Amino acid sequence: MKINKNALISIIIVILFLGSTLAAGLLYYNPNNQEQQPPEENNQPVKQYYTEVDANISEVFLNYVIFAKTNVYDETQIENVLREIDGVTTAKVSFINQEDEIVCAINLSYKQEKKEEVYLSLTTQDMFEEIDVYKNALFEVPKNLLFTNYDTNETKEYYLPSKKIEGFISYETQEQENISAIVFAQFQGDVLVSILGQEQEAQQTFVFGQKEYPIESWENQISLTAEAKITTVVDTNEISGLFESIEITTFVVDNLTVVPDENIFDRQEEITSMLDEDYVENVVVDENVFVYFAEDVQPEEYLQTKDNLLNALEGYEVVSEPKKEIKIIFNQEDIDVQEVTNRLEEKEIETKSLQKLANVLLNDLNFDEKTYTYEEETTQAWVVYPDDVNQETLLFDVQALVTRSKINFLVLSRVEE
Repeated sequence: MKINKNALISIIIVILFLGSTLAAGLLYYNPNNQEQQPPEENNQPVKQYYTEVDANISEVFLNYVIFAKTNVYDETQIENVLREIDGVTTAKVSFINQEDEIVCAINLSYKQEKKEEVYLSLTTQDMFEEIDVYKNALFEVPKNLLFTNYDTNETKEYYLPSKKIEGFISYETQEQENISAIVFAQFQGDVLVSILGQEQEAQQTFVFGQKEYPIESWENQISLTAEAKITTVVDTNEISGLFESIEITTFVVDNLTVVPDENIFDRQEEITSMLDEDYVENVVVDENVFVYFAEDVQPEEYLQTKDNLLNALEGYEVVSEPKKEIKIIFNQEDIDVQEVTNRLEEKEIETKSLQKLANVLLNDLNFDEKTYTYEEETTQAWVVYPDDVNQETLLFDVQALVTRSKINFLVLSRVEE
């Protein structure tokens, strides 16, 4: 649920600046840095302004600011329910009209040790149909701000004495993070009436790079990838009996691709119908014929389907055929590579690659001259077995999904050297 600018300005007065000591120190300050008292009478209209700035979260307060749609319109009833949540110390409810919808606005304080429990309880309340939970925080912003009026595009310069304003941040944002923010303000003439910061929704982006990372330790897992012809019988139980402590899975990869000598555009329905079998997942007929098979297709089923297709064509070229891919995980520290390879060859299975799982120390998270943070000190990556096992450091391609300076997800891929 998005809160529009008019509702935000109202919320400043309704919730955030109700009894705020910080706000009291900011509301009346002129550009010449001379303290003044609010005028006894000011008949000028109140106008709404905004500006976009870079900000630092200098402090996160022990309270949530909540916007929700609700089926309960009794402020006292809602407050009583919220105060019964373990860890909640205070709850103040107000209702705001936003574009003909009633939004329930809540300022709720909690105990630090109950932060997560309170958040979970709030987001699972039956009386809220939709809910957005923000944290109330102290933003450090530039002292000199240039505001723009919403309606007229008129600009107004303002000097903040302390560089600090209150505002909303997302639940995930932490203290000392740098963010992009919108600062909303109300002016009556040159007098600041109210001001509020709101974190702009951060966009997730990818960062890429190559890093040489040290190997902290090794897992007792070795992964073998192998291939077999689609007509090869791969008995997973039989293979499991050849080795100790393994996990095995098989896949059908690629497809049957046939290039006919004739124009088959008018035969699309005929060919598709002819190949309609439970073990055929999809058939695409255009200039060529592409047939995709299910994982459990049997060799005789594949051969029959292939023969049916080829017999229906006057001339053709088989460009590619599907294969079986076999993935075996050995849950052990080492294996005899030659012995394993030989045993699989006896079953007409060709080994393609071997990898071992490593715990990699992430001691450098600087990409494109920017340093990122990640909640984990290590991550796991598959490296070449047995060649990499005796190496202390290895070169990796790094792909990370980030929000601002925080890494949400990170993947390492061993660089072939």
